[in-house]
Amino acid sequence: MNDRFHYIPDWNELWCFLSRLEEPYKIKKSSTIFVGSMSDICYWKDEWIFDVINVCCNNPQHTFLFLTKHPKIYISFTFPSNCILGITITGDMQYANIEHQKLIQMDTVYFVSNNDIFCSIEPLLGNIPKTKSYNKYKNVYVGAMTGPNAIKPEHEWIQSVIDNILKEKIYWKDNIRKYL
Repeated sequence: MNDRFHYIPDWNELWCFLSRLEEPYKIKKSSTIFVGSMSDICYWKDEWIFDVINVCCNNPQHTFLFLTKHPKIYISFTFPSNCILGITITGDMQYANIEHQKLIQMDTVYFVSNNDIFCSIEPLLGNIPKTKSYNKYKNVYVGAMTGPNAIKPEHEWIQSVIDNILKEKIYWKDNIRKYL
């Protein structure tokens, strides 16, 4: 069986595929590696995080991207400088206070780490919290919801991004460009 594909009997259970930790050692060309694309490290066991950080340390030729909805997790670990740490927010006004708290936590991460920081606003589901924090981030990626029953981003939500983030920091993903 190809090691890249795994049968997951229960999506409510956390799994760690240790064999995947060998992959960065096999890549010859400097690459950007997105860590945990279908996961959030805030739910991982500490030992898994330490194992991944160790791989990052041993592969300084690569850049590793981390993304979480719970940025407080970053404060508990020391990431090497070839790691870029990211936060996900959605702009969902139902969770406006939570979204704002995430940004405040990410400000703390910014001050205690030597890492580049990015923000992912995806999917855009409402006006984003008003703050100057966005301008500290290396980039801010903005995308729309995709798939069946996707919520179309409203002009007002897109305008809140334009009004709060420096133009040169915004990267509009292809799935939202048609709404601009």
